[in-house]
Amino acid sequence: SFMPVAGTEDIERNMRFGTRRVFPLRNVGLIQAHFENRKFSGVNIDQGDVSLSDPKYAMLVDREEALAQRVVPEGMYFNQILIWKEKTIMPPEKLKAWSPYKRLILTFARTSLGIKTLSWTDKWGAIKDAQDSSFQIRHNLFVQQTKLTPATFKLKILDIHGGNGVSKSFNFMLETDVVPRLQAL
Repeated sequence: SFMPVAGTEDIERNMRFGTRRVFPLRNVGLIQAHFENRKFSGVNIDQGDVSLSDPKYAMLVDREEALAQRVVPEGMYFNQILIWKEKTIMPPEKLKAWSPYKRLILTFARTSLGIKTLSWTDKWGAIKDAQDSSFQIRHNLFVQQTKLTPATFKLKILDIHGGNGVSKSFNFMLETDVVPRLQAL
């Protein structure tokens, strides 16, 4: 939440995806801060340590910190979970190192007005297509557990972009110890 924003800050997008586009530290760049009661304060970033040439997406790790830095809207809520999304393509026969899964971060968010969204990014928080990777939830999200071990689920979200019939469906896997957290979301 402390890094300088790359471009124009979009606090609604930050909330939906749980990430923001920032200029990262250069190699061996330093941030000085005080850490007490699980909170950072007195943050000092030497601008010479910031790389202005290669913006990156950065995860918002703490809701309270994001609210204090005003990089998300007031009264919002978000929670994230790291999943293994099942790939829908088959590997080329010659490819030896291939996994049937890829890592994604799912972000469940709610605005102060109660609007709920589900969004996803790659494992680093990068967004390919914001419109295709974020959907408003209106009693149209279905999650069904399809396998106990490893915990595997089918996710389906229907009719999400203002009634034009768009839907999204994919299978994903969780580490077993994360399942209770999914139920809480």
